[in-house]
Amino acid sequence: MHSVLMVILKKEVKEMLRDPKILIGMIIAPVLLMGVMSGIMNFVMSSAKEAVLNPNVIIVDYDNSLLSNVVTSSLTSSSGGRVMVIGNLSVSKAIDLALSKDFSTVMVIPRGFGYNVSIGRRAIVELYTVMKSLSISESGASSMPSSIIEFLNSEIVRERIREVAPNIDPEVFLNPISRVEYSVVKGRVINVSPQIVFSVVMSQSIFIPIIIMIIFITAMQFASTSIALEKEYKTLETLLTLPVSRFTILLAKLMSSVMLAVLGSVSFMFAYTYYYTSVTSFGLPTINLSLSDIGLTMTPIGLLLTGLTLFLSMVSSLVLALLIAVFAEDVRSAQTLVGYLYFLMIVPMMVSMFTDVNSLPIPIQIPLYLIPYTYTLASPRAALLENYSFLIIGIVYMAVFSVAVLYIASKFFKSEKVLTAKISFRRFRR
Repeated sequence: MHSVLMVILKKEVKEMLRDPKILIGMIIAPVLLMGVMSGIMNFVMSSAKEAVLNPNVIIVDYDNSLLSNVVTSSLTSSSGGRVMVIGNLSVSKAIDLALSKDFSTVMVIPRGFGYNVSIGRRAIVELYTVMKSLSISESGASSMPSSIIEFLNSEIVRERIREVAPNIDPEVFLNPISRVEYSVVKGRVINVSPQIVFSVVMSQSIFIPIIIMIIFITAMQFASTSIALEKEYKTLETLLTLPVSRFTILLAKLMSSVMLAVLGSVSFMFAYTYYYTSVTSFGLPTINLSLSDIGLTMTPIGLLLTGLTLFLSMVSSLVLALLIAVFAEDVRSAQTLVGYLYFLMIVPMMVSMFTDVNSLPIPIQIPLYLIPYTYTLASPRAALLENYSFLIIGIVYMAVFSVAVLYIASKFFKSEKVLTAKISFRRFRR
């Protein structure tokens, strides 16, 4: 039994790896796609960062006061881009000049700017952002001029406070009340704000369901493609006539699909990690805090229960994919049929990424919990919170579901329907 299983398993793996539809379409193409997307995003983000840090600005200074000179000198010294200061040009002509000379922003300092500030009136600075392509880089072009204005605002306020109360720190007037935030996680008080805790948990809540989703979908594609190829090339009949238990054949197909799914998922996740780090490396804030730092770690029991949930989910999803692919005429039809199952994973994935199922109304909870993969995608968070009752209920439900699907599949494979079952898509393609 063991030697026969290994022979069929090797045969299944070799056949799938030799087929260009699988090797290129499911392993190589996703990696190349992530590489191309990473390169594009690198270019886009670097362009946006360049536009923010090095804007090309035209300053129309009608005031020519001490304070307006401070604004122009601050922008000239801090910007790595081109800065043109003019004082005798209308706003419309300045905008035309910006369009013709590729300037991104026009800053207009009106007359009386410095005087209004000196007597305590509100002064105005006009910023015109040139939007040619409505791109991300254009949206950030006015960030540096705006930042300089904000900085001058705060400095002017602080200077006025020092004049009135020279012995008191201006920050006391600007921010008379400061807060110290704590979070209570699993009954333990930690000196971390809830926003940071939420950010750390959300980063994991989004990343983990995506990984699970990728592995499951990849495995289902391999499983459906393996049997669809044999039906397409008319080799399934030969395989089923061998003096081997059909359950052994079913088991070999499941195991080969898992092996290739792991291979495809690992390569995809390396590419996805590269893409993710490329996107988040352009000045975005990072949080040097892990789940263990805030007391959210999986216990050995939690790891065991989560692993068991994932195993049962993998088995049931693969059997479903094989069972549905039997009705296909070719690989394209098989992938179309299996694609209808993705809805059962996408809905729980979206819910588990952004909310807790238990927090939803009962009429919504019931259909979600009837979907087996809701437990799969929610199990990592439940394990972190040590909600073992949820995990056990999910395992029992997944076990019953997996046994039922396996029983149906084994009965189906033992009958001749595995050869004659067919759903034709030709009439839909016309």
